[in-house]
Order: sequence, then C-alpha cells, then structure tokens
Amino acid sequence: MKVRRTLILAALLTLAAAAPAAAGSQSARVWITTPDQTMKLADRGAVEFQAGGSDALTITVDPSREYQEMEGFGASITDSSAHVLYRLDRRTRDATMRRLFQDNRLSVLRQPMGASDFVAGDHYTYDDLSPGRTDYDMSEFSIAHDRAQILPLLRQARALNPRLQIVASPWSPPAWMKTNGSLVGGRLIDDARIYAAYARYFVEFVQAYRREGVPVHAVTVQNEPQNRNPSGYPGMDLPVAQEAKLIVAVGRAFMKARIDTRILGYDHNWSMHPDDIASTPPGEEPETEYAADLLRSEAARYVDGTAFHCYSGDPSRQTELHRAFPDKEIWFTE
Repeated sequence: MKVRRTLILAALLTLAAAAPAAAGSQSARVWITTPDQTMKLADRGAVEFQAGGSDALTITVDPSREYQEMEGFGASITDSSAHVLYRLDRRTRDATMRRLFQDNRLSVLRQPMGASDFVAGDHYTYDDLSPGRTDYDMSEFSIAHDRAQILPLLRQARALNPRLQIVASPWSPPAWMKTNGSLVGGRLIDDARIYAAYARYFVEFVQAYRREGVPVHAVTVQNEPQNRNPSGYPGMDLPVAQEAKLIVAVGRAFMKARIDTRILGYDHNWSMHPDDIASTPPGEEPETEYAADLLRSEAARYVDGTAFHCYSGDPSRQTELHRAFPDKEIWFTE
C-alpha cells in the first residue's frame, strides 16, 4: 500500500480451499485475470485437487507449512482518485465502488493525511498557515478539504465492506513545522514544541476521521522518510532519531487521548535506494538499516510494526526483519 504508483499483475490466480467434497478429496474455487484482460477476476468455478504433477503452471499446496497471516489487500482513495470517481455519474460511481469493495472485497485503504503525489489541485495539509505563523495548539486544524469527496467515498467503502481497515500516512507535516517552510523537501524542525504539536495533529486527525464515521486502524508517521528530494510533491527527510522522537510523542499522545490506533514505522523501501544514499548530507550516515534501528530505539514500545515499499531492494528484507523482531507486524504499503 503506497499511494499509488500502479502495480500491474500480469496474471492472478486465487485459490480458496473449501470443505472436502468427499472423503479424501478437497476442492478449490478459482478466479483468474489474464494479461490481455479478456478475463478479470473471472470465476472459473470449483476444481478438485488431484495427485501427481503437471507440465503446466502448477501451484503446490503443502498444508503442513504455514507462514504469516494476511491482514488484507487494498489500494488508496487519493485526492486525485476521488476527483476521478466524482466525475462519473452517480450510478456508474456506485457500481464502481460495489465492484471494488463488495464484489472484489478490497479490505485495506492507505489514505494520505493531506496531499500526496496524487492530487487534483493544490498541495495541502490540515493546518496550513501563512508564512511566519504557527499553531502549536492546533486551533486551526481542519479536515474540511476531505469532506467534499474523500470522506463520502470512505464511508461508502466501509458500508460495502464493514471489515475495511484504514491506514493513514502523511507525505508532509504542515510547512510551518519544517526547516524549509515548504511541503516539498526539508526536515521536521528538531524542537520539542514541534514534536508535541505534530503529535496533537495526529490525535486531531484520528479523532476527526472517527467523528466522520471513518475509524483509522493504523498510521505511519512519514511516507518515505529517506526520500530527501521528492520531485515537486510533498515529502520530507526524517532521520531515524527524529522519527523515534516523533513516534514517542505520538504514542504518548494517543495513550493520553485513549486512542487505540496502531503506529507503524519506517514506510519506505526494502533497501535504501541508491539515489537516497547519494543524497545523504555530508557528515551523516545513510542509515541503510532504518527499520531495524527504529525497532531498537526508544520508540519500539510504541511501534506495532513496520511498513515497506517495493522500489528498491528485495522482499526477503521483510523476512530478515521478522526474524529479528518476531513480535512486530510487517506491512507492505506501496
């Protein structure tokens, strides 16, 4: 779940084991999507398991081996995708939502907290101020932007699939919290007042979304914290030490507000991208073990798990982290 550079699966085969059709046999139900899209999650009916091999593409099921449990599969209703959905007539939009959340049962949505790299208009956060102003007590916090299109779609999605989980991620904090005064690039100002204010920002967001009928299952505190130079879209360099401080602040604020929303750390590539390594500021380490370093920090007690993206490295990095920290969840968010 990362918003949302498109991942295209050339072919998808889903098997769901059913109760034994007869003594000693089992059946499975098959859905298939073909590369030419002549079939899209087409229901091919039930097939019986049979002994023996095959020269065709074969999935071998070994019921004696078990791996991780899956929380679900999903996408994102970004500002731009909400805009596209609202350009459809009501009947077509409703049919599309039914296909996504009722028929195909998307069960997770990764929602940007403010603007991502996919917006239909200007970049925004929930506490934008004119240059030189601050709002440490969040008196001007507002999710009004999301009420027009994003929140109605999220409520509709939850009505179609009540088990839907929301994972929220900011691409940038408000510009007044940053070293460069911009939503693009820069770092979080390393000041106790900023950490406290940003933690309140997370509390306000979770509470406001809940009041709108959209509970937030989990948050990450920064999308791609090692992407120091985003190409014209919101982003921020957030070193491990600063993310640890922020997570401690958010975790304590959630506890005080009795918020049970989970906190996920890191939210970046399996391995640090070469461009991110090259952009490491002089005198600083590239932090190639960001996720593990975070789970060894003071923030670990507040971190429920880590999140990963697929643009650099190998997925086996998730296995390595799981073995080192087996009690922490691992999410693939983009």
